[in-house]
Amino acid sequence: MARQDQNQVVYVDGDVPQLPLQLGQLLVDSSSVSPGNTNLQQCTSQDPLEYEPVQGGYPITPQEEAAGVTVVNTNYPEGHVFRYGATGDGVTDDGPAFNQMSLVVGEGVNGYVPGGYTYMLATQWAVEFPARDNIIYGYGAVLKTTGAITACNVTGSRGTIAGFSVDHNGNALALGAFKNTFSSYNNYRDLKVNASGVGATYYAIRLENGDTSDPDTGSFWTTVDNLECRSGDSTLAMGVQLVGAANATNIVDCKFAGVPRPVAIEGLSSPDYTANACNIGPGNAFEGFTTGIDVVSAATDPCSGLKVFCNRFEAGTEVMKLTGSTVDAAAPPRLWGNFTSGTGYITNASNVAVNSFDAQITPAINPDLISASAQYRVTSGNWKLRAATDQGYELTDGAGTTTNATLVNRSGGGAKLNVTNGLVINGNIGFNNSAFIAKPTITGSKGGNAALTSLLTALANYGLITDSTT
Repeated sequence: MARQDQNQVVYVDGDVPQLPLQLGQLLVDSSSVSPGNTNLQQCTSQDPLEYEPVQGGYPITPQEEAAGVTVVNTNYPEGHVFRYGATGDGVTDDGPAFNQMSLVVGEGVNGYVPGGYTYMLATQWAVEFPARDNIIYGYGAVLKTTGAITACNVTGSRGTIAGFSVDHNGNALALGAFKNTFSSYNNYRDLKVNASGVGATYYAIRLENGDTSDPDTGSFWTTVDNLECRSGDSTLAMGVQLVGAANATNIVDCKFAGVPRPVAIEGLSSPDYTANACNIGPGNAFEGFTTGIDVVSAATDPCSGLKVFCNRFEAGTEVMKLTGSTVDAAAPPRLWGNFTSGTGYITNASNVAVNSFDAQITPAINPDLISASAQYRVTSGNWKLRAATDQGYELTDGAGTTTNATLVNRSGGGAKLNVTNGLVINGNIGFNNSAFIAKPTITGSKGGNAALTSLLTALANYGLITDSTT
């Protein structure tokens, strides 16, 4: 009897796993399958590597000899985690087998972790990509951990971790799912992280410096694509955590559900540095969050060039929060094309002036207005601009000229400005399309009509009245 796992690996002869063949390879009827028979039925594997059964097993390769790895089962080819002793029974520590597999990933060799199994990692899985554009496939594979470890720590460059699910439900000591340390051009693709009952500092993916005292040891040009991150009890504290010089990070097409801080950008000190030139979007979905994008800049190094665009924010509290140093006025964070279905606002805990923030809040009912000039669509609730202490906000057009900034209620009911504790206006003002004028001086005697005439003229110049007196 033949069956297939989630990666279309064919199992025959007492459930001994045979090797997945390349996508689209023609195979014959499964009833004729035998361990040495390459005429199998057609399968569609998500793993594009070509593995074919070899009579007598696969020999030890020069790369394995050079790496000093221990081959346990020669029925599997180089790079297959079962070759190095993994069991996938969810109980045995498969960490050592994962580490042996990672040692041979390099020139012409990718890693393969078959789906349909749960792999327990009591030993942290360490990967060092050798800048050879390698991929470690784990579609359908589930990783669990025990103890205070991160499931996988990645160093090196130009590598991809793809397809894994990480189940950290119940491991209160778990630190996180994936950590990227002093690496560049790595990709995290098609991953799922589920965590409940974990620690308050848990992360799904953490990008960090190898040496916190050296900004040049950061994790640069990392892409997180199609990460699904869920927390059943909101204890999965952070989705993607950027610590220190995690510059030029791209976060696209990800979904965060019940995660308090889906994206956390945190600066370091001694010396000060914060992630710069990061893109959050397009296609991310934030649901049930506390702070969607939490930016905590270093004391003297601001967050520069952050772009947040074409994302969806639902059932959350604050879309973005800025704390720490003032953002870089030359390259302020920019937000456009984002959608929210509830109350959303930006908390300005770092006293950042809005002209250094470049975050226009333009409610729009017509979806055609979701563009750079209408950066948020609001279907319910209110947008709030919040400033700490006595710091304020400036409404201006994109060029910073004297073009009017207009509040419009598109339902036809008129716009309303509520002021709770007083309103201070500095500079010239005008009403009802009148020209801006300075504070007027009222002249004339109070004993006659001269002062009254002067007052009526001033009010008419402001546009507050039409003076039709005689």
